[in-house]
Amino acid sequence: MKTLLKYLLIIAEVFFFLGVLPVIYPPSALVIYPILTILGCYLGWTASKNSCNEGDD
Repeated sequence: MKTLLKYLLIIAEVFFFLGVLPVIYPPSALVIYPILTILGCYLGWTASKNSCNEGDD
């Protein structure tokens, strides 16, 4: 039960930082969205790099 509450708290924090905080304090979007873009590109790059290691050489 504690892990479920922990994951729900993480999801609530993500929704807060993506949706609510830029509405309350718009300049925060200038920090949050580029960081998320860089993180998304990095995670996509590592996922594609790891998936192509299965003898594609």
